[in-house]
Amino acid sequence: MATLDAPNPSWTAELRKAAAGKPLEFIRFSVKKSAVRSLSDMTDEHDLQQLSEVEVFQLLCEAKSMSQEATSEITATYHELLTMMREMP
Repeated sequence: MATLDAPNPSWTAELRKAAAGKPLEFIRFSVKKSAVRSLSDMTDEHDLQQLSEVEVFQLLCEAKSMSQEATSEITATYHELLTMMREMP
């Protein structure tokens, strides 16, 4: 899986591919507090609680800096992945 050290136009597809078909136990992880703070202005508190279920966003936690454009793309993809995870059996 690619890292997010810099904005990458193909990362959205990579994240979707990584999450597809994985059970929640496999994709569970602990979200770093810095990531929660960085996302707090983009999501409501309930969604931040759900974020810990999506290992894909460990990449976001590890990102050191991103442009505003990349942040907007991450937000949109986050919501898409969150919806996908909720729909998984």
